[in-house]
Amino acid sequence: MANTNVVVQTGRVTRAAELKYTPGGMPICTFSIAVNERTKKKDSEEYENRPNFFDVVCYGNYGKALQPYLTKGREVTVTGKLHQDRWESDGNKYSRIHIIAQNIEPQREPRTDGANTSSHSAPEDFPPPQEEGGQEIAF
Repeated sequence: MANTNVVVQTGRVTRAAELKYTPGGMPICTFSIAVNERTKKKDSEEYENRPNFFDVVCYGNYGKALQPYLTKGREVTVTGKLHQDRWESDGNKYSRIHIIAQNIEPQREPRTDGANTSSHSAPEDFPPPQEEGGQEIAF
């Protein structure tokens, strides 16, 4: 049986996406999303939203093309795979998991006046996914 590593998350961008480049010139777009998890309050019948935060990395020209659209508050659906970085520093072991994005789709325009919008329209120039050869780079 083959292993499967697929994740799909819909949430809001928590900070504007940053674009960096590897020494070899490959673009790397990084951002974070907040995804609410509905949980029941302890000893109560009420529910609350608990935010989970996920770091997202998008490599190559696709990430470069997306970066201007990934602004704080933008609701997006990220499809990709989980990747774990492990390292050791000063005798301590560390680990970090992030999502390597393979596709990013806008859901709604960001809220600018504090009101909840129900518009599902996305900009027509939001770039489609591109094949990048599956290259992964730890940073």
